[in-house]
Amino acid sequence: MLDVTFVTLSNVAVALSTLFVFAAVKIFASIQHPSFPPNSPPRLTGLPFLGPLEALSAPWRLFQRGMAISPSGNFAFNLGYYRAIGLTSPAGREAFFNSPKLGLPEGYGALMIPTDSRTQEERDQEEHEVARRLKTLMTKEWLGQGLQNMISDVNARFDDLGSFGKTNPFHSIHEIVFQLTVRTVGCREIAEDAALRAKALRLVEVFDATNTASTMLFPLLPMPAQIRRFISGISFYKMIDNIVAERTRSGRTENDPLQYLMEQGDAVVAITKFIYGSLFAGVINTGVNTAWVLCQLGTHPEWITQVREEIARLGAKYAADPDASLPQQLLSVPLEAWESELPILELCLKETLRLHLQSPLLRRNISDNDFKVEDEVIPKGAVVFFFTPTVDMNAVNYRDPEVWDPNRFLPDRAEDKLGPHTFLGWGSGRHPCRGMRFAKLEINVILAFFLARFQYEVLDGSGKKLQGPLKARPRNFQLTKENFYLKYHRI
Repeated sequence: MLDVTFVTLSNVAVALSTLFVFAAVKIFASIQHPSFPPNSPPRLTGLPFLGPLEALSAPWRLFQRGMAISPSGNFAFNLGYYRAIGLTSPAGREAFFNSPKLGLPEGYGALMIPTDSRTQEERDQEEHEVARRLKTLMTKEWLGQGLQNMISDVNARFDDLGSFGKTNPFHSIHEIVFQLTVRTVGCREIAEDAALRAKALRLVEVFDATNTASTMLFPLLPMPAQIRRFISGISFYKMIDNIVAERTRSGRTENDPLQYLMEQGDAVVAITKFIYGSLFAGVINTGVNTAWVLCQLGTHPEWITQVREEIARLGAKYAADPDASLPQQLLSVPLEAWESELPILELCLKETLRLHLQSPLLRRNISDNDFKVEDEVIPKGAVVFFFTPTVDMNAVNYRDPEVWDPNRFLPDRAEDKLGPHTFLGWGSGRHPCRGMRFAKLEINVILAFFLARFQYEVLDGSGKKLQGPLKARPRNFQLTKENFYLKYHRI
């Protein structure tokens, strides 16, 4: 009965949302685009009111069009009721990553969470508190005490793979990354309960799945994607609330991030926002990037050999028993060694980020005035776009940019140091990745134990062995899970 009721309500919601969309399009089509100041960058045209739709569905195509009409490389366009600016010039890049007038959370919030009615001061205060708590969880003390749990989780998931088989790493590795991230920024109950963990993952993934062009262009309309996002947020809140209530009722405490947040006096709403946001930010890219490293190594024999040798040296150096298997030896590696003694693997990860993390980035002009970049202005309140391939796939910065070549980061080439903000894999300027330390650690642990335990080859979706090279594709605002497989057997 409940299922029938839910289906009926869902159908009603879809019908109402469709009517809303049709009505909105008719109304919006008669509305003029917000105007740009005369000294704005050259403007791209698009559909009435909506603007160029590839801004959300195919941003690389938008940037190619914009750069073609602009001497500076910067361009303007409308996006619904927002004025928007695309930046590609060196001065534009510097402003995007370093100017305090361009707010990061406000940029994403404009298109993804537009109902935020707080003042700028209130948003800044919450951002400060979130940063302070996350900084605590990224310290040596917190990561060090969680290292053995991380290693146990990884090995347990690799035990589940059996002695041989085939797995899509963009799913299986993604699930491992989620578990490790839940343990590091969430709570033990979810990390150690497979059913609860799977439910939490589904709820977090809803936010990415609903980052569609329609929800960004019509963020206040109750369309099906918005309704799904709302329901998933409520469900995640109830999950956290139940765990907090049980701990409070029983007097049980845990040595985990949830307990830390409770002891800070945070309300359940604030705790939920922190955990949900940290999971989304921590999982959405890390799982995909780890899978890509395995795929690239599997199609580059010279590099996987070097990485395997490096992992073997690491295990032997810290082994409690020199005669133990490599996976057993790796159990004794300390945090500091995991973070600093895998330089070849670091090169491979860095090149994978450069090649495959081709993503649009957002900011917003939060100042009270138009903001000048050389001879052009960013209007007050404008959403500002930057697309990483304008740097990462630019032959001016990187020789043969479409080739996966970790050697490009060695000191004799140092292509990532040819100019400011040339490597963007971990953020840049005022907004480096806050979870970088944890992300690097979990990637190193996952890759080291997988390579210590398995031999593998990479297959395409039809089951044929891939010989390489693997092509990179620009992304939009949604996660792309590739249809590649690892055919593996235990060493």
